Amino acid sequence: MVDALANPALKYVWFDFHAECKNMKWENLSKLIDIIKDDIKSHGYFHLEYAKDKPQNAIVRSQQQGTVRTNCMDCLDRTNVVQSVIARNILHQQLSALGATSKPNGSPFE
Repeated sequence: MVDALANPALKYVWFDFHAECKNMKWENLSKLIDIIKDDIKSHGYFHLEYAKDKPQNAIVRSQQQGTVRTNCMDCLDRTNVVQSVIARNILHQQLSALGATSKPNGSPFE
């Protein structure tokens, strides 16, 4: 279906979670993150900055430009595991951009 749509903004990535992560090898999800890291980085995230005393002067610093949809064929738990890994990587990116933390070692977004 993705091929039939021929939409350059739509990307399909096949990742065999069951094969890659069998025996609780969750660290193998880093392979998936390596595949999609450029997409995640280009999607960005929404960032609104405002002063507590002047919320009417809010400034939009960045806007999210895309989404990542995850669908495991047979298990919602696996879908949630993948989404949590993606979310954790984005959170690290956000905290680092705010200066709240340094980039974690091995961050795919360095």
